[in-house]
Amino acid sequence: MFSQLEVFDCWGRVALIVGSILSGYDGISRESPTKDVDPMRGGLVGESLGDALRPCSVDDLLLDADGGVREVVLDALITRPGTIHELTGAFANYYREVSNEVDRVFNLAVRRGGAYSGEAVYGLGLSSMLSGALTRGKAINADTASEALRLAAQAIPFMRGFDRAILIIEALRPLSRLAPHWYVAFLAGLSGVSGLGDDVTEIIIGDMLELFNGYYETFRAMAWPLASVVEVVGSLFRGNPSLTSHRVAEVAGVIVKALGALPRRGPLVFVAWANAMYPILMNEVVGELVRSGLGVSDLVGLSRSILNGLGELRRDVNELLGDADFRGYVEARGFIADELSMNQVLTSAEARLRHALGSYALVNDKPSEAEAWFSEAAETLGAHVERFPFEHLALKSRAIATPTLDRFWDLLDGFRDLALDAYRMYDASPRLSMTALNIVSDYLVVSAALNDLDSIIEGLTYFTQMLSDLRLTHGFIHVVTKLTINAMLNQPQTLAHHLLITPTELINAFRSRVHDIDPATLETALGLGGNDGIVDVGAVVFRFGEGIGGRGKVLNELGINTDELLNEFMGLINSLDGKSLTHLVVPKSAFGRLAAIMHALVEGWHDLTRAHALMGLVESGTKLQARLFRELYNTCCDKSDDNYRLALAKLYLYHV
Repeated sequence: MFSQLEVFDCWGRVALIVGSILSGYDGISRESPTKDVDPMRGGLVGESLGDALRPCSVDDLLLDADGGVREVVLDALITRPGTIHELTGAFANYYREVSNEVDRVFNLAVRRGGAYSGEAVYGLGLSSMLSGALTRGKAINADTASEALRLAAQAIPFMRGFDRAILIIEALRPLSRLAPHWYVAFLAGLSGVSGLGDDVTEIIIGDMLELFNGYYETFRAMAWPLASVVEVVGSLFRGNPSLTSHRVAEVAGVIVKALGALPRRGPLVFVAWANAMYPILMNEVVGELVRSGLGVSDLVGLSRSILNGLGELRRDVNELLGDADFRGYVEARGFIADELSMNQVLTSAEARLRHALGSYALVNDKPSEAEAWFSEAAETLGAHVERFPFEHLALKSRAIATPTLDRFWDLLDGFRDLALDAYRMYDASPRLSMTALNIVSDYLVVSAALNDLDSIIEGLTYFTQMLSDLRLTHGFIHVVTKLTINAMLNQPQTLAHHLLITPTELINAFRSRVHDIDPATLETALGLGGNDGIVDVGAVVFRFGEGIGGRGKVLNELGINTDELLNEFMGLINSLDGKSLTHLVVPKSAFGRLAAIMHALVEGWHDLTRAHALMGLVESGTKLQARLFRELYNTCCDKSDDNYRLALAKLYLYHV
């Protein structure tokens, strides 16, 4: 498709266009610059971008009249694997020029201590050009590949959206053979982005495992790449529930092996353990492997010791400048390793550890303790924008701890203020964009629980704009949030136009959250099709029995008699038809179960809702999650009942 590009020599222009595609901007100006303007963010980076800012004849093939990337180009890059290398590989003969440009831009950024946004996006494009040349058999210098990956990592905070994450990984993966340690550092940065899909998570895990197994001795000799590997795993566990699936034992083994191989003293091991504590505390498989493999008995006590150690290191950060292992890790996260950047790394690690302890308290049904940990995490970060997610979690925890719905009025202003801040910052801090969207959705749900129409309308204004800007108009959070609002409003027809969900949106949202079934069966379950794929009572009872068998510990902690629970469930499902039974078994995760509950409520299928709540209860992995499903079952489904709306809001706040 891009073979005709080989006649052009404006490789820098193509690099800028490719960078704009990968980072979600999808276009650049076709006008000649009148001053040194950053085409992405307005910074003065003409020195770095140079000729890439000037229009070239290649623009006519890649851009439309307004400077946007042509739809046919975007479609090919996104839907056809390997197309990105066809585009960048068309300029493979200019690999020496591209290599020199990478070196030049990299050194400019190093002298400054970091890259401007447009500079970083350009660097991402240049890195992709080098990768394309590598696929064409060109000899790329390993040092240049390292610089390219470090430049590419600088683009992560400036990306407008992360629906191109798979394309970015595909574009850069060939460079991993030349600089595996810097590729892992790049993956560590990408893994920390909120809202990555399960498909992206699986790809990152695969790449990380391949490099860890293939270059383990190299990583162990350098030390800091092992800490980057741990950071990848810790970040993915925080943001992606899919890691609790079939690969958890494999990934847990990586944590144990990496932590065991790190130097036993020094700041690097403190940071690595801090980053690892979320999966260690939150996943039984990981926790047990760490206990047995590394001889740790008291994980919470160890976490507190690590916190104390990080605090001491922060007080004497100037003494860490001579630590080569830690300096390498700090440089992997940025460009320089001075006192400021070292302190930022330590502060971030401390906040993450407090987040892990807060999350552990929350799932063990201690929301007030969780709120305290999350608030401390936010305070640790001071005025830094990264405190935002922890403030959000603290407010969520307070809401979940609230005993009565009327107390939600005391929290509404807090959710409103946070939602307004989220709306103001989501475009300026793209890597936190999904957190910002979740904050606004929480504001909507709390407002709906209180039936505060003015607040709902205000929140929907923010929500709709953000969904559009983030290209999530038809996504899961859009659908489940509107379903939840509908399920709680006494008079949903008042906002019917704002809460409309089309059958296509419903199907697309559920498709990513249900078991692998054919589309016709999903349509049947949602009441949109015929009678394809209907399941019988036996299949439903078997699934329920599996849940009871696997979650006995959680049920015992809540004092639930499993025989009585099964009788309750049987009493419900005996009244359900085949379509409703199919509806019960399609969710593959707690998120899918939540969406199915909201859909059933909106449709008025109350017995099905109660059955879903019991299914969610026996499939719950934590004490709090199980209790919230139980509370919904006990209070369902009178919209005028404050306890019902409170239970529904808490269930949403816990999961989304």
